[in-house]
Amino acid sequence: MRVQNAVKRAERENLSDPRTGLPAGQVAREEVAAARAAANRAVCEYKLLYSSEFRDVYGALAGSDLLRYTALLMNRVLNTVGAPDDFLGQLSDETFVVITAPERAELVRQNILERFNHDAAQHYAFGERVGNQVKVKDSNGREQTLPLLGLEAAPVR
Repeated sequence: MRVQNAVKRAERENLSDPRTGLPAGQVAREEVAAARAAANRAVCEYKLLYSSEFRDVYGALAGSDLLRYTALLMNRVLNTVGAPDDFLGQLSDETFVVITAPERAELVRQNILERFNHDAAQHYAFGERVGNQVKVKDSNGREQTLPLLGLEAAPVR
């Protein structure tokens, strides 16, 4: 009985990402599969760019904050231009998915990309930013030039 309860609890806890609170893993994959089979749903996947480099320089906590920020930003966009039946989930550490109606999909996609890419620089200290790059020191004190965080989206399907 204890083993069965532990297995059930582990399955429930794996339904959402602990950093973002978004449905993740199998739940997100099932939603995507169902949406792709439905004519009245559109799927758009978003990938964080350069997040591993960001995490290497700023640490795991900053990386978690970045994921949480991304989830909140996407949720705010859906609250503004989306509908109650839209789905926001996380397919992997760096991949998010939005499922919405086909007529709203491109508007949602553009809003998410514009807002994230406009605000990406706020994750860095002011003096570190140089155009679309950031100058930071690695753990050995050597200066590195890295690209700013970004978000890209596959065409809506």
